[in-house]
Amino acid sequence: MSLENSVENKLEEDKEMVEFEVASTPDSKLVEELAEVEKASFKGYEEGSLLKKEDFIEYVEDSRNVVLIARRGKLIVGYAIVTPLEEAIEDLSRYDPEISESDTENKYYCESIAVIHELRKQNLAVEMTREIIEELKKRGAKKYSLHISSSRGRHDVRTKDFLKNSKIIRTIPNWLNSGKSFDYIEYEI
Repeated sequence: MSLENSVENKLEEDKEMVEFEVASTPDSKLVEELAEVEKASFKGYEEGSLLKKEDFIEYVEDSRNVVLIARRGKLIVGYAIVTPLEEAIEDLSRYDPEISESDTENKYYCESIAVIHELRKQNLAVEMTREIIEELKKRGAKKYSLHISSSRGRHDVRTKDFLKNSKIIRTIPNWLNSGKSFDYIEYEI
């Protein structure tokens, strides 16, 4: 049975609310499920740009990171990986040359946020962002940033209706060779 069929069947059976947790131990089942959500969520992206199981293990093992898991019952329906900006800056600068290495103290960057297609229209990414910001407040963060798809005005809804303390810094065309434009957004915490 494919992941999509499995997800559809599981979601039909399981009408529970989505619950969130911060992962702290990279057990093999968790890593496998995160890799499956990654693949299913980012269809059409170059294989080399997707996270691998080893990447998930590294992110979860580093206590400076926030790996937020969204579950509906026992099924992982989304995740977000947030790292200190200073850790992400070198890699990011290859794709967003305007990103600055100065003033990264107490700032975090969302390396990846993924939501299964069946739940995308239910604002799960917005709920996950709220959870991330609450966790980052506990850690003394000043700012949270991410690159988000510019398509269909989704960033406008998030910027206007979700967080008044956010701003679009710039747009990057053809993000990660995906053929899609992405906006770089910063949130004041």
